[in-house]
Formats: sequence, C-alpha cells, structure tokens
Amino acid sequence: MTLSKTKEEYLVSIQTFFLIDTFYVTTVRFANHVLSVGDLKYVAVGMVGAVIGTIIANRIVDHLNVAMITRIVYGFIGVAGIYYLSTAIITGA
Repeated sequence: MTLSKTKEEYLVSIQTFFLIDTFYVTTVRFANHVLSVGDLKYVAVGMVGAVIGTIIANRIVDHLNVAMITRIVYGFIGVAGIYYLSTAIITGA
C-alpha cells in the first residue's frame, strides 16, 4: 500500500499479483499431475469467477477507503494461506 499513490493503483497491483500467482500455481499443479486436462473446465470456471470478482471489486472500490481495502485484501490473503496450508497438511504434500 505504501508504494501505491491511489487505491486504484493498489488494486491493479494486487490484481496483477493474484493473476501471476494463479497462473503459477495452476502450472505447478499441472506439472505435478495434481490437475489433468480434464480439470481445465474447472480452471476455466475459476477464471470466469475471478473476472467477475474483479469487475465487482472495480465497481465498489469508489465506496471504500484505503484502510478498508487493505483489511479486505489481507483477509483474503489470510484465508487463501490457511486453505493452502490445510490442503497441504491433509494431502501430505
């Protein structure tokens, strides 16, 4: 947040991070045979969901202040981290 001059610039930064992260994680899962070609339909649905989420976020950003955006983003990062950690523990990866 400290590097961003506006909340829109901040959102672009985190959206780009999540885009790169999603491509990386998906590629690693395909490379490790966690996902197969048959799973592409689920990946596509996830990508559509991400685009819809981005559109919704862009529409509500005008109504949020920087502190609220930061809390929401960190909350999502925390939830994603807990999900990945619990998945790794459960699957033994």
